[in-house]
Amino acid sequence: MLFRSAKYQCILCLDADVFPTDADFLKRYADAMGQARVVCGGLAYRSGNELNVNRLRFKYGITHEVLTLKQRQDYPYKSFKSSNYLIDSKLAHQIRFDETFVNYGHEDTLFGEKLQLAAVPILHIENPVYHDDTDTAEQFLEKTRCGIENLKAHADELRGYSQLLQTYSKLQKLHLAGFVAFKFSLLHRVLERNLLGNKPSMWMFGFYKLGYLCSLG
Repeated sequence: MLFRSAKYQCILCLDADVFPTDADFLKRYADAMGQARVVCGGLAYRSGNELNVNRLRFKYGITHEVLTLKQRQDYPYKSFKSSNYLIDSKLAHQIRFDETFVNYGHEDTLFGEKLQLAAVPILHIENPVYHDDTDTAEQFLEKTRCGIENLKAHADELRGYSQLLQTYSKLQKLHLAGFVAFKFSLLHRVLERNLLGNKPSMWMFGFYKLGYLCSLG
């Protein structure tokens, strides 16, 4: 709807819970406008988790979402995030976000895949926004489960673009997905206690996501 309402050459897309890290944010995007049809600026978190609302979200963000410029440049399409990017308005109408994603999660993963399949170059620059997420840990965990359900529903399209799906596929080939689902059924409450606590383990979070995916069958 917002894309249809846009009138000018480029569209700057930002999530509602992000904020530029400095005053030159718009200038950097303006300088990059003519260099590529899609420009991504990256993500950051405020030092020391100033909002201090969700330790799980903060820890996951700084360990998995905050990527260096080189890391994003090495994997430009898999690193695409819809939280902070500039796009040519004509391209935005040609390559649309998939509106069958009615729930939270992974619509930007599929959009990055569409850009790659259409051979649209992505320019990654150093122009991050702070992710000021105010969800509680419980809300983030619920969103995580919802995102995994979306991932499962669109597995055929996203298989080569999700490490979680790739791991799940390997387990299926080894006939181990059912075993992992069984272990998850026994351990998920223990895992949740850790993830909702003061020192969430990223290893446990990874197993939680994989176990939940396996449990979906």
